[in-house]
Amino acid sequence: MHEWSNDPTQSSDLAQYIRKHHSDLYSANETQALKTAILLFKQPSRINLMGNFEVTRNSASLIVDAVLEKAGRRILSESRDAMRLPFCPKRSGILCSPKARQCLACGHD
Repeated sequence: MHEWSNDPTQSSDLAQYIRKHHSDLYSANETQALKTAILLFKQPSRINLMGNFEVTRNSASLIVDAVLEKAGRRILSESRDAMRLPFCPKRSGILCSPKARQCLACGHD
C-alpha cells in the first residue's frame, strides 16, 4: 500500500492523478474550493479579496496546490479501495493513467 509521500514531486503527481482520474471522489466543498482556486489562478487581476489583498498568479497557484493536496490526502485515506493506483515498480512513482504500463519518468515498462 502506498501512502501520501512527503516528497513534493510524488505528492504533486498523486494529487494530479486523483484530479484527472478520481475527481468524482471530491466532496462538494472540495469541488467548489477547487473551482474557486482555479478561477483565482486564471483571472488573478480581476479579483481583489478583503479590500487590500491582491491575488497574484503565484499565490493562486499555491491555493490550487493546497486544495488538491488536502483533497488527495482525504481521498487516499478514505477511498483507497475504490481507486486503482498504478505505480512504477522501479522508482515507485505513480503512472499517468489507470491502464498505463510505462513510466513516463524513468521509461520502465
